[in-house]
Amino acid sequence: MTKRILVPYDGSACADEAVAKAIELAGREGSSLYLLALGPADDTTTDSPLPLRASLTDDLITFARMGAKLGIDIDGSYLAAPTVALLHAVIETHHVDRVLMVRGGNASGRTRLLDALADDCPVPVTVLAAESTA
Repeated sequence: MTKRILVPYDGSACADEAVAKAIELAGREGSSLYLLALGPADDTTTDSPLPLRASLTDDLITFARMGAKLGIDIDGSYLAAPTVALLHAVIETHHVDRVLMVRGGNASGRTRLLDALADDCPVPVTVLAAESTA
């Protein structure tokens, strides 16, 4: 049984899907979630007036509140300029024993990072195909 699931989160539709699937899994298994918001080193903006870091942090807070209502422990943090080595450190520090991600198939830098994590991860990784890539 999984005790702590890490979900890489970048605010995309695929990442939202991964969080939803992880919440379902955590509810069934009694696991906790650790959401890691992945952002670039610069202060890129989204469609909202908030900087990306603030937007992703707001999402993490929303997920934590949702988890509290469902009885699921959801914690998270923001990581600017993530690397595979930093992701490994997060996995170790937060006692993660499974990673769950949904992939949409684009060739962005974030996708390459997640490919590298899936290929070289100290814990099992579940990679699901996106149901929708809106």
